Amino acid sequence: MAKQPKELTYTPDEKEIKKKKKTPIKNKSTKFWIAIAFGVILLFLLILVSSIIDIGERLRNIHAYVEYGFYVIAFLLTYLLVINPVRIILVSPAFSIETVMDDKPSHRRYMTYKKVSKNLMERHEISQTEKDKLKDNMGDAVLLQQTLNEIYNSTMKKKMNQVIMRHAKTVLISTAISQNGRLDLFTVVVVNIRMIKELVQICGFRPSYKNLAKLTINVFTTALLNTII
Repeated sequence: MAKQPKELTYTPDEKEIKKKKKTPIKNKSTKFWIAIAFGVILLFLLILVSSIIDIGERLRNIHAYVEYGFYVIAFLLTYLLVINPVRIILVSPAFSIETVMDDKPSHRRYMTYKKVSKNLMERHEISQTEKDKLKDNMGDAVLLQQTLNEIYNSTMKKKMNQVIMRHAKTVLISTAISQNGRLDLFTVVVVNIRMIKELVQICGFRPSYKNLAKLTINVFTTALLNTII
């Protein structure tokens, strides 16, 4: 006989409902990091566009259609390698370590647990047994939190380390072979964006906007230093 789904055992109070309505960007520190990250992204895009136009002007000497074809290819590659991965990262649910460690999850966090659990169950990184356990505990905030904690500390940690090591090797090999500073810059940024996208897809969640902004600054700084060196 099939199991009956558990009823929702967590009821939010009025204080938590009011807290949910507050804007997520509520402190100056978060706004500061996001502003810096926006400036870094804008700088990267300006460098990218400048490089594309420079190559396009050189190709114009061959034929105008060669130049136009290059612009189309450059746009498609930029969308596939930069814009789309960033979109995937941003639309994923936000999740932080405190939501795993908190002994009394709020209603907002419980909703995040459910989103993350559904994302995990749609992918193949975890076993069927772990998927069934998530499904069985979906109606209880505390049990769902404990199940997610177990999965991330065992299966997911290994998967994430594998992804990080694979992309680190890609950056090491590509920058060692390349003799062009700008190409190294684009390679490091693109590979890191792909790595973050894969980690977000594997985990089922993304860091907060503040942490994403810091991560963006770190990635660009590393890529810029690599270009200078």
